[in-house]
Amino acid sequence: LYQITGEPHYLNESKRTMNWINSTLKDPVDGLYFDNIARNGNIEKTKWTYTQGIMIGAITKISEVDPNYSLEDAVKLANASLSYFDSVGYQTGNEKNAFNAIYFKYLLFLTAKYNNYYFTQRVVDTLNKVTNQTMEELTYTKPDQNLLGYAGALHLAALVAVPEGKR
Repeated sequence: LYQITGEPHYLNESKRTMNWINSTLKDPVDGLYFDNIARNGNIEKTKWTYTQGIMIGAITKISEVDPNYSLEDAVKLANASLSYFDSVGYQTGNEKNAFNAIYFKYLLFLTAKYNNYYFTQRVVDTLNKVTNQTMEELTYTKPDQNLLGYAGALHLAALVAVPEGKR
């Protein structure tokens, strides 16, 4: 909203939110983000693809207006999360397909800004691998049994189908 309106309170709120998220939900060991914090203060320490994707998108966007954040911060998180999920595996099925679609949407958003061939190729190769795995698994389920899984898979397939310059 700050970029649209120029009103400083939007930028200040974004900074405040980013600072809180970084101090509360960022794992100091690997730099990835935990899923959420409950009302009682317990932190859910699962690291989902969508959580990393949202933060990659947020850092990429805020880096356009706040010198305390840079594209390199987003790239560092992207590389750490790609390595993490390459290691533990990309979960698919049901809502996980939608989680992956959110993740890759923001990774592709970052590639459009960062403009590094090797990084972009890593993201696209991983997107293709996860999309193929997802589509393969869906051949054994009926759409009415897994509507969210199909919706996420469709989103992944759309990300693969859109030409690189148009994402």
